[in-house]
Amino acid sequence: LKEEILKDDVARRRVEVAVMAFGGSNDENGVRLVQDFVPVEKLDVDYVSGLLIPGGPTPMGHALLKAIETVERRKQQYKYQGINYYRPWIWLITDGYPTDIINQLEDLLNQGPNADVTKYCNNDLYNTVVSRLKAGIDGNKFILWPVIVGKPGETDLILGFKILRDCVMSKVDPSRPPVWLEDTEQKWSAMFQWLSASVKLVSTSKPGETQKLPDISGWAQVKIP
Repeated sequence: LKEEILKDDVARRRVEVAVMAFGGSNDENGVRLVQDFVPVEKLDVDYVSGLLIPGGPTPMGHALLKAIETVERRKQQYKYQGINYYRPWIWLITDGYPTDIINQLEDLLNQGPNADVTKYCNNDLYNTVVSRLKAGIDGNKFILWPVIVGKPGETDLILGFKILRDCVMSKVDPSRPPVWLEDTEQKWSAMFQWLSASVKLVSTSKPGETQKLPDISGWAQVKIP
């Protein structure tokens, strides 16, 4: 992603990146701002990747709230300096189901991939996350791109996809359902190539201008087998 963006003289001056990780504990302490917003050319990829260690639960709800907070803080800094900015993208990548916005996790897992996940998405944190996401998306404050990664048939993949689709995106932005990224090197590479091309396209437009983005079919699927 960094290498591709740096090839464009305009994008390299305009694109900023922040990186957040979530895991380790099932609360806000499980969310870490690994890298605050920096110009993409200053992003230390080796440093950041060394801090992305998988494991533990998946406090996705807390991560989304922290992401919104981080984005809004950066926008305020731009406003104070009188600088125009583009609508931020929150690019969510997960390899499983959230463990903090659902109730009765053990029962859900016993139900398996065919579970009606909407019965389990009903706690206070879930309601807060949906409310904040909907307000932000409806108010054009940011765009949320949910991507779930995994191999076909994995229970974590199926449950995570269904929760993102049926409990989250259907309520906050039905026009942008979650997409499935098959966990292969080729698909990962294609996703970041698409992302870099799209970011470059947006960054060379005028703030607020609508752009038609490239087709996602080369790396993403909106259904899982």
